Amino acid sequence: MECALNTAKSDIKIANMNETFLNVSDEFHSQMEKDQSQFIEFITEGVLLIIISIFGFVGNALSIYVLLRPTVKGIFSNILMGLASFDALFLICAIVTFGLPTVSVWYKKNIFHTIMPVSYGLTHTARVGSVMATLSVTLERFFAIVFPFKDVEVVKRWLLPCAVTFTVTYNIPKFFELTTEFDPYTNETQAVGTDMRRNQAYSRFYVFWSKVIVTDLIPFFTILILNSFIVTKIVKSIRFRKRILQARNMQAEEVSEDQLRALEKQRQEHKLGILLVAISILFILCQSFKMIPDLYEIMYCESIANCESTPFVTFCVNLSHLLVCFNSSANFVIYLLGGEKFRRAWCQTYLCRKADSSHTRHQTFRMNSMTTMTTNNSVSRKVSNKTVTSLASSFNGNHVNSSRAKNCSTHLETPLLSSGEPTPSRNFV
Repeated sequence: MECALNTAKSDIKIANMNETFLNVSDEFHSQMEKDQSQFIEFITEGVLLIIISIFGFVGNALSIYVLLRPTVKGIFSNILMGLASFDALFLICAIVTFGLPTVSVWYKKNIFHTIMPVSYGLTHTARVGSVMATLSVTLERFFAIVFPFKDVEVVKRWLLPCAVTFTVTYNIPKFFELTTEFDPYTNETQAVGTDMRRNQAYSRFYVFWSKVIVTDLIPFFTILILNSFIVTKIVKSIRFRKRILQARNMQAEEVSEDQLRALEKQRQEHKLGILLVAISILFILCQSFKMIPDLYEIMYCESIANCESTPFVTFCVNLSHLLVCFNSSANFVIYLLGGEKFRRAWCQTYLCRKADSSHTRHQTFRMNSMTTMTTNNSVSRKVSNKTVTSLASSFNGNHVNSSRAKNCSTHLETPLLSSGEPTPSRNFV
């Protein structure tokens, strides 16, 4: 009897030891996952986000200054300036809201919660503004390329003001979702949700569904559809232009100034369209990744307020913040690579300020026209140097003295013609 009792006690001790070991093992694995998640968050949402955002803010600020120059003024350039402004604001807010709290405990404890109600609203405002500005750029290029002969100048001029008005109006409630409270137990100021933010109807319909539908799905599909029309139109126009030039080459017809002007304008419109397509592709790739947490909430969360996240979803949230910052930081690089007029204005502003832009436009267009003519052997023999010079003068609005060339003229390229402007030099980028 005593032996059986001792055996039972021994079994109980072994069972308790096994249970304790399992609990310790679970806690160990849980702590490892937590440490790993914090390390990934520190790298993605902390270090990388801050570095990319600083680089992007400087680039966007320099781009805004270039786009303010009179030589690049126009509807398309104004919308790009609005996009760069929203991107710069978002990058600053991202550093304040996401980056610094992740890398600095002191900042999170002493500053972050105090400014959170304002920075939260500004972050959402800048992000929605960037989306609406990208949509405005797409609409402007859609009208210019797909409907080049439609009189939609008034509509294009109102694209940016409408985007700014909608952005500010839509995000007004965001500034009233959080408030600060002093916790006497921890002796710290904390950011807490207001009664409006805790309201179930408000959280479900405005915070979640309006964000998914208004700022995610509608802009994404609109940009995709409009860009498909733009690309199709560009491909068809390139093929048509090649057939026209081949036919004129065979018939040895003389190319008039009006024909050269139309072909050059069409070519430059297509270049701006390709620039837009690059911006749109980058936008969709970077912005769509944040839809993964939204889909998780739709499928697995009965209540948005009580939705438990998983390590994968947390990683997606951190990575989505980094990708959105990368998108806002890389747009100005696309301007430099794809915008000839913007690249020339950048060079004149920051690299060689003494360059004479009027002379450069005259010289580069003259060389470009002569190059185009030499590819068409029969036609180039009939287009005189005087014709090309007068055509270049009509593009620039006045004749310039060739002796005013500066050192940077060899690095500048052909100006980009814009859409819908009576004077070609007003709407370049």
